Amino acid sequence: MAWMHLEECYGSPQTIEKALLDKLEMFPKIGNKDALKLRELGHLLRELESAKLEGYLPGLAYFDTSRGVNPIVEKLPYGLQEKWMTQVQFPLFSFFTDFVCREACTRNDPSFTLSSSGITAVKPDNPVKRYTHSRGQVSSHKTEITPTL
Repeated sequence: MAWMHLEECYGSPQTIEKALLDKLEMFPKIGNKDALKLRELGHLLRELESAKLEGYLPGLAYFDTSRGVNPIVEKLPYGLQEKWMTQVQFPLFSFFTDFVCREACTRNDPSFTLSSSGITAVKPDNPVKRYTHSRGQVSSHKTEITPTL
């Protein structure tokens, strides 16, 4: 009876659907260099796709429309949003899920990881000198003055 009670409370289609949708809604916007978050989104989309295909969560059918996919697209980095716009106009959710998972796999491939350790900030030769004046702060670059004859 305990298992039946748990199934009624936590295993109902409405509860599962709400939990999946809440998880998706709470997912943060992904930054350009956050490949791991993109992978996590891909896993979540696979979970939604699987639940959708099983057919016991009819509310997930709206993911096959632009209205269902667009809020997820807004969570993608700008470059992927642009890339997505070049895809089929209104593809199925499974096509979108494959797209995100393929991009996540590519961006998490260690052979494509770029090292940024060789980049250093260049310090200017002429440092900016700041002087305080009664009307506020004044900044200027050091300049060379050549005498005129």
